[in-house]
Amino acid sequence: MIDGKRMKPLYLLALIKLIELGAHRGFIEISTRRLGSTLGLSQQSASRLLRKLEAEGLIERNRELRGSRVKVTMEGFVPLIDLYNLLKNILEKPSALVFRGIVFSGLGEGAYYVRIYSKLFLEKLGFIPYPGTLNLKLKSLDDIKVARSILMFPAIEIKGFSNGSRSYGDVKCYRAYIRSEEVYIVFPERTHYRNDVVEVISAENIREKLRLRDGDIVDVEVPVS
Repeated sequence: MIDGKRMKPLYLLALIKLIELGAHRGFIEISTRRLGSTLGLSQQSASRLLRKLEAEGLIERNRELRGSRVKVTMEGFVPLIDLYNLLKNILEKPSALVFRGIVFSGLGEGAYYVRIYSKLFLEKLGFIPYPGTLNLKLKSLDDIKVARSILMFPAIEIKGFSNGSRSYGDVKCYRAYIRSEEVYIVFPERTHYRNDVVEVISAENIREKLRLRDGDIVDVEVPVS
């Protein structure tokens, strides 16, 4: 995944222009001539740009006789969220971030990875987590924005490692609270979840302790000051 701090400026400008035209809500009609004109590019350069954005998975495109119908994907929208959050955090410096998520059951992989990283969690967080993660599906686009903005702040970082037969990626951890209970949000470098899912670990079975069931909505508060 490309983030807003690493993406090519031209890609960012193109995505911003497409979103201004409504391409984050659905498909819009746009010609390479029009896109090129707004970005100061030739028609040929605009055509190449659209192909590159499509190849990166940042847009979906349906070609038509008069041009293209284009939609910005979630992968294309997330770098803009990152850029927005970076600027917002520089200018506003909030003391805490709060987002809302819906509890759901995962595939059980969280328990496996928590066990694999358990010694490193103990070293960095001071406890061995309950073997499993609380999975939260972010409730809205605003919640995705807030959750992504957490990554703009310093994390407790766990470095990746290899056990000789397999390598494991870095993990970023952030202290948080759910109903006054201390937990940690984890952002694994490698995950099969999309950007609308957050994983939470804690010393206890937080799902059982708070009597949470699939479909329950919880607020997560992350202190950042």
